[in-house]
Amino acid sequence: MGAGGGMGQLRSVYFRPDVIVEPLVDRWYAWSHLVSPATAARNITERHLKIMASYVEAPHLHAAAAQSPAMKGGPFMDYGRDRSAEVAALIGETERTRAPSIALSHALAELDRLLAAHASGGPLAALYGAVPDALQGMVELHYDRSNHPGFRLIEPLLYRAYGDGRAGQSLYLSIGTGIRPFMMSTPRLPAPEETMLSLPFDHPGVDALFEMFHMPRPLEELGEIAGLPAPVLRQMSGFVQEEAPSMPAAPVPGNGCRWRYFGHACVLVETPGCTILLDPAIETPGAHAGDGFDYTHLPPRIDYVLLTHNHQDHVLLETLLRLRPRIGSILVPRAGSGALEDPSLRLALASMGFPRVLELDEFDSVDADGVTITAAPFLGEHGDLAIRCKATWHLRIGERRLLFAADCKNLAPALFRRVRDAIGTVDTLFLGMECDGAPMSWIYGPLFASPPLREHDNARRLAGSDFDEAAGLVEIFAPDQVYVYAMGMEPWLNYILATRYTPASTPIVASQKLVDACRARGLQAARLYGAHEVAL
Repeated sequence: MGAGGGMGQLRSVYFRPDVIVEPLVDRWYAWSHLVSPATAARNITERHLKIMASYVEAPHLHAAAAQSPAMKGGPFMDYGRDRSAEVAALIGETERTRAPSIALSHALAELDRLLAAHASGGPLAALYGAVPDALQGMVELHYDRSNHPGFRLIEPLLYRAYGDGRAGQSLYLSIGTGIRPFMMSTPRLPAPEETMLSLPFDHPGVDALFEMFHMPRPLEELGEIAGLPAPVLRQMSGFVQEEAPSMPAAPVPGNGCRWRYFGHACVLVETPGCTILLDPAIETPGAHAGDGFDYTHLPPRIDYVLLTHNHQDHVLLETLLRLRPRIGSILVPRAGSGALEDPSLRLALASMGFPRVLELDEFDSVDADGVTITAAPFLGEHGDLAIRCKATWHLRIGERRLLFAADCKNLAPALFRRVRDAIGTVDTLFLGMECDGAPMSWIYGPLFASPPLREHDNARRLAGSDFDEAAGLVEIFAPDQVYVYAMGMEPWLNYILATRYTPASTPIVASQKLVDACRARGLQAARLYGAHEVAL
């Protein structure tokens, strides 16, 4: 197949379906907290630079820890050989290229100390002049109602002042093997069989690249769009094929609707007029031995993407960027408080080039061609921090009602009874039950003014509902069908979650107990894993 115009003799190709394209920031696997300027700054100084310095000092200790199942998900670099010289070079590169962000991180820490020393309850006006230079004109100082001083970040101004993050954004191409090091501990260093493309996420070349998974074009044309030199294009020749990818034809049955489970918290809901994808996390075809749905099972158009909360396993940029050419709108929970720990997901996605991102507050709704999408309250899974950017999603499709409560914890049954009174009972309840959860610092550690006490860190875990809490939600919403999901069971997500279950693991025991209890009551119930499809 030839391209048109003057490029008619060039060979049009597809990317191989087993090619993995990882988005990176400063060579670390990209997630939303590495895009929002303030959280990125704190992660650079309090996570990345510290892990890299530790590795350079003792690479053998990191190698041993990375092989220990008990240390999975910890701050230990995982390489097959000593790469301390390359990591030392990355430290220098990071300190040089991200100097403004490093200054921002130090300014945030200094502002915390300044406010902690001003706990008298007196006027804050005089402190504005003492705000560190890197934050001048971008914060509002305030008290809470207990007279504890704090600050609000004016995030749009931070994006204007700290645009250097785009320079550190890149794409890392490799052939899927099913084995990737944990994203929060191991930066991606170049390897002979892999290719690094220095492209910011909002560059038109990113969409052009991802379109080639289902629409052919010459590599030379991609090179022109993305500004890639000839040596890089030659490297990429091993990632392409002439054969069109298999696209399984599976139209929505009749005038009804169906949902398909793709793994973790990712569910595709389809009606004849609307397609909705929740928390996209899609397996790369051929990269693993799994039997689930993958990118080839998605429709050509996704009208709405719904994101439940701002954690790396629910805002998976690798999947979102790959799907961006197909996505109409992304619906996200409203943040807007200006708290360091609660960055705006809308601003982060917009800065990456997603053209239509809409924030919904609690009980806001969107009507979408026969489907009403409502953001409902979400409790738990955030370490008791004051984070607003989280929602459960309620879909009304004709007479059907579906509630997606990924990682939601039933801390206050009275609240969920009020939610039921507002939205009604539901036919199908999707519920996360990863009830062990990681310590609070696993995600939020770099953001604290001072480290939390160990006992508090271990007690305030990022956990979903246990059996009693989940059973309470079933009682409140009275569904006909109950599905446990968002458990991190899929092995291909190990690089994101570092989850290793056994039959005796608490979440497995608790979720199976819920499934058995629901079935005993005559309800349809399952813990989702692999491919699952239900026609409604």
